[in-house]
Amino acid sequence: MIHKTTILFAGLVAAIILSIAIVNPVNANSFDPGNIISDSIFTNSSTMTADQIQYFIEVKGKYCTDGEAPCLKNYRENGKSVGTIIYEISQQYLINPQVILATLQKEVGLVTISNPGSWRYRTAMGYGCPDSTPGVCNSQYFGFTNQVRWAATMFRAIMNNSPTWFTPYRIGVNSILWHPNQTCGISNVNIVNRATVALYSYTPYRPNNAALAAGFGTGDGCSSYGNRNFWLYFNAWFGSSTSSILIQSPQSPAVYLQSGSIRYAIPSWDIINAYGFGRFGVTPVSNSYMNSLQDGGILNTVFSNKSEPGPIYLADNGYRFGFSSYQQCVDWGFPRCTDSSYTKPLEPSVFDRMYQYGAISPLMLNGSHLHIMKDGKKHTLLSHEARVEKGYANINYTPITNPANLTQPYAKSIPHNNSLVSFRATPAIYLYTNAKFYALSYDAFLTFSSKLPTLVDSFSEYNSQLPVEQGFIQSNVALSDGSLYSFVNGKKINLTKVKHHWPQAAIIDDLKTILALRSDDYTADENSTYRTTAGSILKVENKHFRGFYSLYDYFTLGNTRPIPINELAIANLASGSSVMANGQGSVYQLASPANQSLVLTPSIDGSPCQLSSLDQLGSYHLITNSVQRLAPSQHPISTLTNTAYDQDGNIHIIYSGRHAILNASELTSVWGVHQKIPACTFHKLHLAKIPVNSSVRFVRDPVTGVIYHGEGGKKRPIFSYTAFIRMGGSTSNTLDVSNEFITASPTGVAITE
Repeated sequence: MIHKTTILFAGLVAAIILSIAIVNPVNANSFDPGNIISDSIFTNSSTMTADQIQYFIEVKGKYCTDGEAPCLKNYRENGKSVGTIIYEISQQYLINPQVILATLQKEVGLVTISNPGSWRYRTAMGYGCPDSTPGVCNSQYFGFTNQVRWAATMFRAIMNNSPTWFTPYRIGVNSILWHPNQTCGISNVNIVNRATVALYSYTPYRPNNAALAAGFGTGDGCSSYGNRNFWLYFNAWFGSSTSSILIQSPQSPAVYLQSGSIRYAIPSWDIINAYGFGRFGVTPVSNSYMNSLQDGGILNTVFSNKSEPGPIYLADNGYRFGFSSYQQCVDWGFPRCTDSSYTKPLEPSVFDRMYQYGAISPLMLNGSHLHIMKDGKKHTLLSHEARVEKGYANINYTPITNPANLTQPYAKSIPHNNSLVSFRATPAIYLYTNAKFYALSYDAFLTFSSKLPTLVDSFSEYNSQLPVEQGFIQSNVALSDGSLYSFVNGKKINLTKVKHHWPQAAIIDDLKTILALRSDDYTADENSTYRTTAGSILKVENKHFRGFYSLYDYFTLGNTRPIPINELAIANLASGSSVMANGQGSVYQLASPANQSLVLTPSIDGSPCQLSSLDQLGSYHLITNSVQRLAPSQHPISTLTNTAYDQDGNIHIIYSGRHAILNASELTSVWGVHQKIPACTFHKLHLAKIPVNSSVRFVRDPVTGVIYHGEGGKKRPIFSYTAFIRMGGSTSNTLDVSNEFITASPTGVAITE
C-alpha cells in the first residue's frame, strides 16, 4: 500500500490555501522534479527548537480564531503543544521539522488556516489517505501526533533505504504520473537523492508546467499540486530546499552568504549564528560559481530587506529585530546605519529564513543584565527599581546574545535611589542616594544592608573610573536636626542625648530617609558605657574616652550591658584617666617589683591607701576575688589604719570586729579635730555594708596605750582606772584610733581621780 494524498484532495487544499497563505513569492521555474529537496536539508533536525516551531506557527496563524476545533497555535495533545510534538518527533526520527511544517501545510493547510475543523487534525499529514479511495482515510492513522509520527516513520525508513512497504521509486530515472488520471500520461524523472524519493513515495505525482506556472494557483486538468506546494512552501518559508545559503569554494576556507547573485563574506561564526544560518550547513560550490557572484563586501549583523527598502534590522540568535529609526540604530552602536554598503540588502528568500521578533526596544537584555542603549553605549540598569525610576517600567526589552552585537562600550551604570553598589574594581561598597555616591566602612555597610539591596556592577564604566565620592561614612554621622548616630556590626546607635560628649560628626542629610528605615538598636544616655570592636570597655565624657580599670570596677559601679561602638567612633576622642570603683571595697596590687603590697583605692581623690595588715581585708569587707594591678606610678599616700573617713566627713572606727561612727560635728565639738587627718576615705555606701555595733565613749592611743575621753573639744587622758570605771568605761566602748587622730585632737586636763 502506498501512503499518499489523493490529488483531488490536494487540489482542493491548494485552492483553499491560496486565499489565506502568507508567503513570499518564489519562482517556480527553478523547480527541479529530480531534486525537490536535498538529503542534508531533509534530515537536518536541528533547524528549529520547540519554542521556535511554536513561534513560527503562532506567527503564520496569527489570524486564526478557535472554532469547531482550536487553531494549530492553541492545539494540545496529551498536554503538549504542536511545537513540542513536532520537535520531539523530528528529533526521534532525525527529520527536519521544517519538512513536517511544509507537509502539514500542503496537505490540509493547518499552519495558516483561519478556521480549522477537527477533520484536519485527524488527517493532518494526509497519511493513510490513498488515491485509490479519494476522501476515505484509514482510521488507524487518525490523530495529529499519530499522523506526524507515521509520516516521520516513513520518511526515515526511506532515508535508511529500509521501508517495510513497497516503494516504486529509486535514485535514478523513474516513471512518474502527472496526475491520478493516467490518461494525462507519464514522465521520466531522474531522482538524484533519497529525500526526493521520499516525497514521491508520499505523493507520487509530478507537477506539470501549468501547475508550476500557476504558482499557488490552479493549473489545468492534468495538474497535480502536492509536491509543487511542498516545494513552494518550503522555499518561501525556509529558503532553498536544495542548497544552503552558506557557500564555500574548495580553494578557500572563507564562507560566504549567498543572497541572490551577491555573495557576502562572513568574518566569523558569530555572524553566522546571529542570523541563525548555521543550521543550514555549508554547501561546497565551484570556484567558477563563486566568482560568478557579485562581491557584496563583509556581512555584519545590521541589514535590510531588499524588497522593502528603508527599515533596518538587527540579526541575533536567528531572529530579526526592526529598528524604529536611524537614530535608534546609532544608539545601539551602529553609526553607519545609513550606509547601504554597511546595512546589506538581503533577498527575501534569505531575509525570511530568520524569525521575526518585533521592534527593537531602547532596552537591551544580555543574560541577566538590562541596558539602556543610548549614543552607542550600554547604560546598565542595576535593578528593576532603577528601570522604574528611569521610566522604562512598561517598555519591553530586546534580548541579545550574540557577541557581534555586544561590542558597545559600557557607560556609567544606573542604580536606583537608596541602594548599595559594589564594583568589581574595588572591594569598597557605596551608598547611592539622591544621585550621590558615599563610600561606606564595613560597619556602615552592615547597618544599611539590612534594609537596602546591594547591587553588583561588574562591567560598567565605573569599574575603570570609580564614582566620585560625596563622602566617606565610617562610623558617626550627624543630621542637621541635631541627631547623631553611630554604626557598628550592623547596629544603629543613637548618640543624640550625649552628642555634647562626642566630637562633631559630618552632617549628611542625604541619610535622613535611610536612617528612618530602621529603628535604633541602642540609645545612649549619660549613664551609658561602650564596648569597642576590639573589646575595650569605656565611658565617653566631655570628648574623652576613659577605660575601666577592671571588670570589677565596671560592675561595682552599677554598669551592666555596654553599647557596642566602632573603634573609628572614638578615634578623635582624647584619652582620659581610667575609671575605678574608688572606695567601694576594691583591692589592687602595685605592679612594682619593690612593693607589691595590697592597696585600696579610695573614692574621693582616687589615691590608693596601703593596707597595714591582711586582717583589714575582713574587717573592712574588702573584695579580694579579683585583685587588679596598679601602675607603679600610682603609689599609696597613706596607710589604712582602724580609722577612716566617708565622703561626708564622718570618721569610722573599725577595730576588732567593732564598728563605731563619729559624725563630723562630734569631731569638732567633742574632740577638737578641725582639719582632715591623714586617713583613707571610703564611699559611704561601702562603709554601710559594715554593721555598726559600738559607740565611741573613749579612745585609746595604740602606740602608748593611753585612754582618752573627749570633752569640750579636747582629749583628756585618763590616768586612773578607778576614774575610767566610774565614767562608764569598758572594753566595749573603748576603741583604738589611729595615731593621726590622737595627734589631731588637742590635749586637755588629765583625769586622775
